[in-house]
Amino acid sequence: MFRDYSLAEDLREAAAMANKLTSYMRQDEVFRSTSGGAFYGDKDATLTLGAFMMRLHRLRALSAHMNAEQQARFTTIESAYEMVKSEWSAHYELKLRQEIDARITLMQQLLRECEEQKDSCAENLASLQLSRTILEELLQESPHWSIHTYLADRVRQIDRELASHFAPGEFGPATVLLEVYPQKRYWWLYVTSKTETV
Repeated sequence: MFRDYSLAEDLREAAAMANKLTSYMRQDEVFRSTSGGAFYGDKDATLTLGAFMMRLHRLRALSAHMNAEQQARFTTIESAYEMVKSEWSAHYELKLRQEIDARITLMQQLLRECEEQKDSCAENLASLQLSRTILEELLQESPHWSIHTYLADRVRQIDRELASHFAPGEFGPATVLLEVYPQKRYWWLYVTSKTETV
């Protein structure tokens, strides 16, 4: 997960998402390609609120590494996000709920596979880390909305299951992201499959 991180690519994908954000609010899909269609292709970033917020978080944390043009572009992206939150608040909260349900359902499925076949834990780790990181973005956003308790309780259960299947390990993403994802808060990015530690 994020093993070959590029700030420029993150910025490009965030800009593509920002350009589609208003139309995304009008649609029923939770997962939408930045090229315009539902779901996604190999070369398209997948637009969800959580995926967009994850990129905003990384870009804010790494803003000191941006040149002037990149910083101006990022300011425009953040402005577009704040406008959508303000003008589409009911749709925004609905999208948050839908994505929370989708992410948690996916994680539960992956954890069940891990329980049933221990070898699948290592194969599913990157997907679990990505979904849990996006859930963290949604969790940080949720105090502003009525879904906070609903989300926090479900995430605690997911974390208990994650901790039971994985052992402490090295930071998985690219080293440049260490300053974005400190271990105390993002502990699931510092784990490995227990089958790999035996």
